[in-house]
Amino acid sequence: MVPFRKEDARYFHGRDHEIQNLLTLVRQHHFLAVVGSSGSGKSSLITAGLLPKLDDPRNFPRGTWRSLSLRPGATPLEDLARVLGGPPDDSAAAVARSLAADPPAQRLLLVVDQFEELFSEVKAAPTRDAFIGRLKALRADPRCTVILTMRADFYGDLMNSTL
Repeated sequence: MVPFRKEDARYFHGRDHEIQNLLTLVRQHHFLAVVGSSGSGKSSLITAGLLPKLDDPRNFPRGTWRSLSLRPGATPLEDLARVLGGPPDDSAAAVARSLAADPPAQRLLLVVDQFEELFSEVKAAPTRDAFIGRLKALRADPRCTVILTMRADFYGDLMNSTL
């Protein structure tokens, strides 16, 4: 199965209530987890549902959000640095750098799609903990919101993590 992309939003239907809930939640929280069974449409809900609404001036003024996304894969720290355009060691600098990109934005949304890869592909606990530490630092910045999508069968791994 291939998830809907942002440019497929006009074909994505049936999740209006969930999208509206996500819009409310990103206004109030800096960390969200979308957890569901495999193939339930978690990635599509975010990419074809939420992301286009963040760009809609009826929901937020233009230039409010910059959305970045990654999958953790086997090298989550390297992928995070690539997406943020530099090392994520200093979260405030990483957020500022991302928001200053062309065109500039006021808020950063970092989507970590298929977060379960952190548990299934990264065998070294220190690497997992370091990645989670970077996410915690990013979500602590009031300009940044982190959203995870994750298969429900990895919920126990998430709950036993430091996140």
